[in-house]
Amino acid sequence: MSTNKDTMPTALLLGATGAVGKALLKDVLQNGKYAQVVTIGRREATVDEGIPQDKLVQKVVDFENLNAHREAFRGVNDVFCCLGTTRADAGSAENFKRIDQGYVLESAKIIAEENPAPEGEQLSPVHFLYCSSANANKNALFLYPQSKGETEEGIRQTGFQRVSIFRPGFLEIETARSKPRWAEGLALSIFPPVNRFFNLHMSVPVTDVAKAMLTVAQKKENAAKGEEETTLTGSKAAVFSAKIIDELAARPLTQSSDEVLVVRNPYPEPRSFKVKTTAPKQYCVRPNAGRIEPNSKVEVHVILQPFKEEPPADFKCKDKFLVQTAIIKPEYESLSISEMWARVESEEKESIRQQKIKCVFQVPPEQIHHETKSEQSTLDNNNVVVNDVLSETPTATPVPVPLSPVPQRQQQQPAKQDLNDQLVRELNHAQDKITQLQKQLLVKNEQLERDENGFRARSQANGPSRKLPPTVQPQDAVHHHLAALETQRVTEGYPPQVVLIVAALVFVVTYLFF
Repeated sequence: MSTNKDTMPTALLLGATGAVGKALLKDVLQNGKYAQVVTIGRREATVDEGIPQDKLVQKVVDFENLNAHREAFRGVNDVFCCLGTTRADAGSAENFKRIDQGYVLESAKIIAEENPAPEGEQLSPVHFLYCSSANANKNALFLYPQSKGETEEGIRQTGFQRVSIFRPGFLEIETARSKPRWAEGLALSIFPPVNRFFNLHMSVPVTDVAKAMLTVAQKKENAAKGEEETTLTGSKAAVFSAKIIDELAARPLTQSSDEVLVVRNPYPEPRSFKVKTTAPKQYCVRPNAGRIEPNSKVEVHVILQPFKEEPPADFKCKDKFLVQTAIIKPEYESLSISEMWARVESEEKESIRQQKIKCVFQVPPEQIHHETKSEQSTLDNNNVVVNDVLSETPTATPVPVPLSPVPQRQQQQPAKQDLNDQLVRELNHAQDKITQLQKQLLVKNEQLERDENGFRARSQANGPSRKLPPTVQPQDAVHHHLAALETQRVTEGYPPQVVLIVAALVFVVTYLFF
């Protein structure tokens, strides 16, 4: 079967000398679906013997002066970016951000400029795939996730038709690094067994990350222009990804919201899925379970039930979703979906792949306008790759929409103020009551101490009889107790110490002489 190279795409790989880049370069060269594979780096990548290299073009560039190498970025279709470093290797936080973030964003900018949008369009016809990191967040307190989050934001704003962001956990490398990292070695000895026994996704082999990037790059038929894919990778057996298509629940939340999640199965094996939520009374998921035929898709409707009142802007939503998937084996074909899941959960629970999805309500646009920081509402639904089966579940991220002012919010402000004033008054009253009780207790203690001193003086004056004075009433329990303490108890018989010594002497004498 002949292939027309004019219609085959060109792949560009940044960072081919790193752990992920090496594995990705190997897969791309062996894939055979690219007319040319170009690597750009500070040095040439090493390719194992036996891997076809006839389509490979390696270009060594100076990342401090990328404008001098602009021609190397022209005529590309899929860009795989695996550039990255560590603070230890960079030497300082400033150098780390210059390499880890600056090199990536400068390369993305030049790629967009050298591959301009076609006539009548606004976005560069390039699919940019970026290997980021788990927990990437531009607002993070730590340097590494903060830098990755800022880089992701910069790539989104560059202007590509399609962007895919991969967020792997801790990377499990195949070959030892030239500069060993003691923390990495310790983690690699802990995370893999934890993943196996507890079905967690704390680490992922670099080969799985490379495989996921190549798989997403070649699924062109499911990618619409302007859409963004965010891919999360987990353990060796599961790769999670999500496509952002629309907002899940835009305000006002006093209205019902119906969102459609498209679950696709682009592979030849059938799969079943099930969606759970921690708030079943708040959300209606239809269908919440079903079957996905090979190379087909299923639409899942997530309906948000309207609130009685508009929640505050800073309301923290704790609702979560759980998407579970499992391969439908031939022996399960005659079973219903519920019966099949019952069998899987009882007999093959370890084969279930699942992903938690957090729901965050969008901040009203009027507050975003006045505040410098606003929480962005996201719902991360995820694709699952199990035994080379990719089940794609689109996720949702909110898009600010123009809203009219909500009168309920304005009406609630006086009520909230009155409630706060009432709570303050009650607190002040409680504090005054506590202070009053403390003073009364102090007076009682002083009076009790005076009575005790007087009782002792009278007892000594009356002689050794230790009898209570006639002024003390029998029901005075405190004075009875004090009198009991003053009474000297006479020890009857011999002291225990004397008895013990005598017994020991008797035992010794008896043992020695009898």
